[in-house]
Amino acid sequence: MITKEDKENIKAVFGGRYSTKIKKLLDAKGCKNRDGNFYTANMIRHVMNGKEHDVIEAAIFEIYEKRKKIIKYRKELLRR
Repeated sequence: MITKEDKENIKAVFGGRYSTKIKKLLDAKGCKNRDGNFYTANMIRHVMNGKEHDVIEAAIFEIYEKRKKIIKYRKELLRR
C-alpha cells in the first residue's frame, strides 16, 4: 500500500501527470487487469491514493526508483 509519505515523494520526483508515465510502463510490460484490459490512469490514481494493488504498486516503485537514479546522475554531471 502506498502511504501518504510515499505519495508525496513520488509526486516530488514526477510532478504532475505521473499516472501517464506509470501506465506506459504497465502497457509496455503487457500488464492487464482481471478482465484482460490494460490498466487505466484512473486505477493508477486510486492506487496512489491508498488502494492496494500489487502489480500497479510494483510498477510505481520501479519507475520511481529509475527516475530517482536519473535525477541523481544529472546532479552529479552538473557538479563536474
